[in-house]
Amino acid sequence: MGRNIVVMCDGTWNNPNSQTNVFTLYKELIERDYEQHVLYIDGIGIGELAWNFIVDGAMALSLDNKIKEGYRFIVDHYHPDDDIWLFGFSRGAYTARCIAGMIRNCGILNREINPDQIDKSVDLAYGFYRDRDLAKHPKAKASEEFKKSFSYPDSKKPIIKFLGLWDTVGAHGLPGY
Repeated sequence: MGRNIVVMCDGTWNNPNSQTNVFTLYKELIERDYEQHVLYIDGIGIGELAWNFIVDGAMALSLDNKIKEGYRFIVDHYHPDDDIWLFGFSRGAYTARCIAGMIRNCGILNREINPDQIDKSVDLAYGFYRDRDLAKHPKAKASEEFKKSFSYPDSKKPIIKFLGLWDTVGAHGLPGY
């Protein structure tokens, strides 16, 4: 029987001190004795410098890293038959949707293929996912070849068990962007 892998992505300027619904759910999950791995990703614009708060909060410069952090966590813990649960609020919802998109486009990287180059493989998968060339569409041959070369084989059951999103926005905080 598989385990649960849960990634919780919070919204702009939110961190554990914010006591958001995302963090509250995260706390509940880590206190339970389930067979699961849980990650909390704080929101865009969190950091020790005022620059982080203002510039990153407005422009979401750290968004790519948040997406790759969530995907990397899944890669680090995934075994076939595991269930993936993604949650997100605001820009965290956008982050969760992007992680789901990476899984759809690239599968879940098999960490046994290049164990000492996981970060490079995650960067490669992210670049592949972000490339808007139709030849790299999830159903295209290039996507299928990428999955065959680097990822676990597709299972018969859906890999993503649940995608829970609150007040989703685009990368720049606006619905269409």
